[in-house]
Amino acid sequence: MLYVAVAFSAFMLFPAMGQSSDMADLLPRPACAEGWSMDEAPLLYTADTLYERINGEAELFVPYGFKMLAYGRYVSRKDPKVAIDADIYRMGSLLDAFGIFSNYRRSDGTDLKIGADGVVSSSQLLFYQDLFFVRLQVTGTTDPEPSSLMECARAVSGRLPQNSSRPEVLDLFVSPAIVRNSEKYVAQSLFGYIFFRRGLTSDVVAGGEGFKVFIVLEDSPEAAGKALDLYAAYLRESGKEVALNGKFGRQILSAADPLYGKILIARNGKYLVGAMRFQDISLAEAVIESLLKRLATAGFSESG
Repeated sequence: MLYVAVAFSAFMLFPAMGQSSDMADLLPRPACAEGWSMDEAPLLYTADTLYERINGEAELFVPYGFKMLAYGRYVSRKDPKVAIDADIYRMGSLLDAFGIFSNYRRSDGTDLKIGADGVVSSSQLLFYQDLFFVRLQVTGTTDPEPSSLMECARAVSGRLPQNSSRPEVLDLFVSPAIVRNSEKYVAQSLFGYIFFRRGLTSDVVAGGEGFKVFIVLEDSPEAAGKALDLYAAYLRESGKEVALNGKFGRQILSAADPLYGKILIARNGKYLVGAMRFQDISLAEAVIESLLKRLATAGFSESG
C-alpha cells in the first residue's frame, strides 16, 4: 500500500513539473535580443508566491485565472546596470489574458502589432497572446533603447502559442464612438458590485458627450435577470427611484446610481447591456441599441 501511495504522489507531481518546465522555456536563452543576455536562471512563481515578485499587485491576477509566472532578467552588454525584466504570466483564458493586459495598458501608449494586441512606451512593452500576458520593463536607465524592447518582445512572442486572435466578444466594441484602448474586461465585481459578477466596459464619445458603456456577462438568462433584480433592489435601498419598462423589445432599467450617476440597462438573454454617467438619455439609448444589434449580428444568441 505504501508503494502505491508513493507512486501515486510521484505521478501527481509530473503535470506540475511539466508546466514549470514549459513556462521556463518561454523565456529566450541565452539572450532575448542582441547584446542582452540572461543574468541568471528563470524564476517561477505560483499563485501562492506571486507576491514575492509583484507585492501589492498579486491580488489583481487571481480573479483572471492566474496559473504561473516565469521571470527572467536580461542584462545589457554595454552597461551591466541596465536590464530588461521579462515577466510572462499564464492566465486562465484568452479573455483573462486580455483582461490583465487591459488593466495595465495606458491610452497614451503606442499601439504595437505583436501577439493579439500590444502597446509600448519609452521603457515598457506590454502584449497578450493566447493565454499569456507579457510585460517587459527596462530598468537602470532613463534613456532606454526601444529597438531592444521590440526585439526581446518578438523573441518571447515566437516562443508562445501562435494564436494572435482577440477575444470574440471585443468585436462588440468595434465602433467609431469607442475611445481607443479604453476597453476593459473585469473578471470580478464589475464597478465594485458583487451582483455584476464580471463584464466588459468601454468609454464612448457620442454627440459630443463622453460616457461609459458596459456589458455584464452572465451564464444564463435567469442569472442575468437575477443580477438586474438585485441591482434594482440595491438602488431602492439606497433611496433611488427605479423605472422598469420595455424598449428595443427588452426589459429596461433606468435610474440614478449613487456612485455613477444616470444609468440605463437593457437585459438581452444572458447579457446586461448598459450605459452610465451620461447626460442625454437619447445618446445612451442609441449606443445601447447599437450594442444590442452587434450582439445579434455577432452570433451572441438570446439564450447563449
